[in-house]
Amino acid sequence: MPSPPLPQSLDDLFDHAKSFAEHSMRTQGKVPQALFALSPAGPLYHIWPSMAWLPVTDPTASEREQDSFAYNARLICTVHKATAVVVVLEASMPSTTPGLPLNILAPPGESPKPQEIVVLAGESRKTSELRIFSLLHMGSVFSTFGEYFGPAEIGLLVRFAHMLPPSSVTPAMLATARAHLKMLGITPATMRRDWSAN
Repeated sequence: MPSPPLPQSLDDLFDHAKSFAEHSMRTQGKVPQALFALSPAGPLYHIWPSMAWLPVTDPTASEREQDSFAYNARLICTVHKATAVVVVLEASMPSTTPGLPLNILAPPGESPKPQEIVVLAGESRKTSELRIFSLLHMGSVFSTFGEYFGPAEIGLLVRFAHMLPPSSVTPAMLATARAHLKMLGITPATMRRDWSAN
């Protein structure tokens, strides 16, 4: 598909992340975990391998994987001196009474009366924002994103808070972050500048 204009702001990153999620749903039927960021060297994009959803009977393991996603995203932001970032993930919540928390531990399709959603968590030096969209289908085929009317999830805000690096990063912090990402096969050479090229 044609490359979208390069992002220049947090709102641009949100637009790119949403387009990526819609494209993924239409072509793959799922949304991989991904990161979109702005850095002094330009925009960055990274997609994680497709998440293998864990059984609902083991929510602790699923929570650890979400924590790992957030941790590695922070390392990428640190190494590349990101100034704005949006992370993308697909989740599911049961249709519960208002006021109950969003369950992001249950795989799509496995929570009671599941409502499939896509979460975009973004942050700049000035603000942070969480955008949640419902997945609408015509029959079994994905149609579009719809407005989400469920409860806000404080846990998501906490998990994906402080994604950007501190104003001063020590050489030791930078070396540790680079070494960890290298172990995962995430290097500057593997980072994309344009998600549509993936």
